Amino acid sequence: MGLLIVALAGVAGAQKKAESPAELADEAAIRDYVLTMPKIEAFAAAQKEYSGGKADAAVAAEGKRLEADEKSSMLEKVKMIETTCPHLNAWIRQHGMTPREFMLTPMTLMTVGIAEYAKQKGGKLPDFISEANLQFYEQHKADLEKLGLGSGGGDSE
Repeated sequence: MGLLIVALAGVAGAQKKAESPAELADEAAIRDYVLTMPKIEAFAAAQKEYSGGKADAAVAAEGKRLEADEKSSMLEKVKMIETTCPHLNAWIRQHGMTPREFMLTPMTLMTVGIAEYAKQKGGKLPDFISEANLQFYEQHKADLEKLGLGSGGGDSE
């Protein structure tokens, strides 16, 4: 899982009401982020490389350091990548993403997947779920499954 854990560290918290300014900022970033297949494909390729052990030791060490940080918000981790993780930052950029895109793509995808599942079960969508991203998720579900990034909320029932 590796970097996916880093990128999705706040998903559990996303299901509760945001309380801190950092949580509110993360929610606003998720709401305003626009999912696209090129962004998702770039993230999936990077994740596959990282999970396959093909990222160098310095990238892996910086990734593990971020994984271990359970206190920082998603946007705080973006800043950490930009300022204190030079190898990871360069590696992300080599995959055609910014650190912000790298963090927001899977976080937004996962929260939209969870929201879509909740919607199917009659639940209310959180305010920070963009209707455009929900439609994108529904339209590209098969493509996301092929990339191993679909079924955010529990299609395994």
